[in-house]
Amino acid sequence: PLGLALSTIVYANEKRSSNVCTVKANGNQKDDVPSILEAFHRCNNGGRIIFPEDQAYWIGTRLNPVVNDITIEWRGKWTVSGLSL
Repeated sequence: PLGLALSTIVYANEKRSSNVCTVKANGNQKDDVPSILEAFHRCNNGGRIIFPEDQAYWIGTRLNPVVNDITIEWRGKWTVSGLSL
């Protein structure tokens, strides 16, 4: 039983590492929401999304991703424009 549990964990980690989305910011206060939503779509269901710490993200429109079994590495600077959220 212990061997089965360990192999399941290793398999889950291998599966996650093969589906990684790194989101780069557009810069100059250009809306990054479309790129962010695309990353959530592509890497949902067992993937990982990385927002690198050297990036400055501009949230100019509503950000409402659908999330299921995903690892998110929140880094970088996040600025939300004057939205009504």
